[in-house]
Amino acid sequence: IHSVNIKSIVSYTLDTQVHNYGKWSQLFTIILGRFDLLHHITTSDVFSDDPAWVRENLTVLSWIFATISEDLVDMVIRPPGRRAHAIWRHLCDIFSGNKASRAVHLEAAFHSLTQGDLSAHDYCHRLQQLANNLADCDAPIDDRTLVHQLVAGMNTKYHTLRTLLPALPVFPSFMQARDMLLLEERSQSVSDRRAADTALVATATRPSSAPASQLVAPTNNAGGVTNNRPRGGYGRGRGFRYNGDGYNGGGRSTGFLPPWVSPWPAA
Repeated sequence: IHSVNIKSIVSYTLDTQVHNYGKWSQLFTIILGRFDLLHHITTSDVFSDDPAWVRENLTVLSWIFATISEDLVDMVIRPPGRRAHAIWRHLCDIFSGNKASRAVHLEAAFHSLTQGDLSAHDYCHRLQQLANNLADCDAPIDDRTLVHQLVAGMNTKYHTLRTLLPALPVFPSFMQARDMLLLEERSQSVSDRRAADTALVATATRPSSAPASQLVAPTNNAGGVTNNRPRGGYGRGRGFRYNGDGYNGGGRSTGFLPPWVSPWPAA
């Protein structure tokens, strides 16, 4: 037992700001019972002449100091020779001496808690944590009240579930309501992803139209024609075309325009 790493078993720290004394003390007594050391905190018997008892007492003391906050260490630590039983009782008095005032603040926090941006898991865990802390202050919350607060503080996007839960023929337990909320959150998450994928596919397959600024009119470089219309003063509208025998009018100008307005006179 002297080589046991207590931090690997008790992963959290007892702290006055977290209000986790009930959880810490319960787990700690289980560990002491496992190693047959429970008598070091439950009885005030002292066997200072027994080397084995002294070593066990020091082991329990080191485990206590390793799992409490620095502020609590300063409150309970005493000169060497103090027994684990005395330190245990001192910690108990610290967390039980102001139960009434702590219960008032915890009840206010419990009844004002809303889900907001919390996930379903975090929201339910916070509710359960507050209920456990109230139980440590001798102000337990029954399961039905826990479900009522779960529904009252639930995010409005779960409005269907908020209406369904209180209307069930058999009122659900907190764990049943929690599982239903987790399932609803997962279902909505899948629906949102599918809607986003559908919108992405629709955007990718939609034909795009080029803006007018990107449309370039065709230009005939040989004849200076833009948009199939000739440039210049002569031949506007109707021009002259060379057909092998001469330049004939009546067609659009697509080649060289002569500087006269009529063909050569017949010989």
